[in-house]
Amino acid sequence: MLPFKIKYDCQTTTMSVVNITKVAQFKGHQDAIYAMDIDSSCGVIYSAGADGKLVKWNWPSDSDGIQIAQLPGTAYSLKIVENGKIYLGTSTGELLIVESNAGEIVKRVELHQGGLFDVVIHGDKMYTLGADGVLTVGNKDGSDFSKYKISEKSLRKGLVRENELWVACSDHMLRRIDLDSMKVIQENEGHRSSIFDILGVEGKIYSAGRDASIKMWSLENEVKQLKSVPAHMYTIHSL
Repeated sequence: MLPFKIKYDCQTTTMSVVNITKVAQFKGHQDAIYAMDIDSSCGVIYSAGADGKLVKWNWPSDSDGIQIAQLPGTAYSLKIVENGKIYLGTSTGELLIVESNAGEIVKRVELHQGGLFDVVIHGDKMYTLGADGVLTVGNKDGSDFSKYKISEKSLRKGLVRENELWVACSDHMLRRIDLDSMKVIQENEGHRSSIFDILGVEGKIYSAGRDASIKMWSLENEVKQLKSVPAHMYTIHSL
């Protein structure tokens, strides 16, 4: 199921209080949902996960999800781009490109040993991050990939800022990569264990992962940690 309608009110006093109420829940999957994204051109939500289904949700209508494709296996990542293509990474390291209108898999490329955890689109280029510690770079049409070994452990999430790619890694590190030379130009030990997600907001980067903390990083003159908050009891998978 995908419980995606949430009503919330935010009241600010000496501290922020957020009151959240679930107002609806809809069927669409038979197993864990690992990835979702929104088509900004029409507001349609797409999701995928352990059951190998690619499901379309016609937001804001109150209806169950519609399966548009059966994938060859578990999907770990999903990214939508403006041309109607959906990019998915699988648990076996395959990149799938699906035509959203027809629900047809138009491209399959084996890129990683183990899971493909994130797909990053920047201009005409595509970057994929995998469990093998490899970063791949190719064209947005899924051709001409090059591979770069970044870590001995998983690369979990990528974020492009200007001409640099920030990578959250399972070896506790935040790495900054120059996209012209594809060289690591900075490393920061970010967490006590795997970093699962990073988010860029107003000149700062936020990171979170297995140690259940959220950390805030300044990017102004040099990268430095500004704050760390113990946010959950267990792993934070997404920001």
